[in-house]
Amino acid sequence: MVHDERYDPETQQSPLHGITYGNCIGLTIRGNRVENFEGAAVFTMSWWNRNTVIVDNDFINVTAGLSLLLQSSEGKPVQCPRHENLLFARNRIELGADPDAPWGTCGVNLYGGDMPAVVRMSSLHIRDNFISGRAHTNAKGRRVCPLGLKVQILRATYHDLRFEDNVLDLPDFGDSQYIPQEPFSQSLFFFPLALWEEAEKAGHIVYRGNRNKEGKLLYPILADWYFKNAPQWGKPVATRN
Repeated sequence: MVHDERYDPETQQSPLHGITYGNCIGLTIRGNRVENFEGAAVFTMSWWNRNTVIVDNDFINVTAGLSLLLQSSEGKPVQCPRHENLLFARNRIELGADPDAPWGTCGVNLYGGDMPAVVRMSSLHIRDNFISGRAHTNAKGRRVCPLGLKVQILRATYHDLRFEDNVLDLPDFGDSQYIPQEPFSQSLFFFPLALWEEAEKAGHIVYRGNRNKEGKLLYPILADWYFKNAPQWGKPVATRN
């Protein structure tokens, strides 16, 4: 159990991470509880993250549930991590009201910079999780709303990302122009819009069966390069195996 930790941006160099791992093959993270924690419950920016199973955990009042990152600088990788064959299932994530979260709260965050044109994330299956959260006012006095399942990867350095049968209780939405002004619109997020059609058609990414608590099917926001234009929706493919 990891619990009751505050993030202090004045004294701490970076956001907090509850369970951090790196260079692991065949790791299982199961039956843990991260509670009242102003940081990510599970974080990795590993050289190797292969055959990982993260199941049946409770992440309660946290800033993020799972964060898998790629990073680059000036077009060259600082690290060349690979995230391969990961199952994230049957976890409960209740997002808190971290006032100092630099990027807001998020259930599952997949982030990648301008990596070389080689697949770095493959066969990541995120399914049967419960994610909830509500808007809050941060330390700067700004109202912020949580994100559920987020993909923000500049190039198509991924294959077989699947978000299936998750329940997302995230009714609040912000007032930015790229956010659809309706409940639950921040449950699923995909960036950039320019990659959506190709990635979805090729099966690089699949959203299927993700719903709110009342059973309503949810669609991912498609955000453009500059986060300035009106929102568009991506439609999950219901029949793909």
